Amino acid sequence: MATWAFIFILAAGICGFTLKTVHNPLKGFITAKLFWVHLLLGLTAMTLAVIALID
Repeated sequence: MATWAFIFILAAGICGFTLKTVHNPLKGFITAKLFWVHLLLGLTAMTLAVIALID
């Protein structure tokens, strides 16, 4: 579970850097309409991390 939590945390971070906003220095390609994907990845990562701690 810890490995999956790490993978999802990494994916959420990468997704955050690919958002297309004026404040993003990397000028991402994912529009603000797809921001929910970033939130879903973050929530999944937190859930997996809690499960890993309980195990």
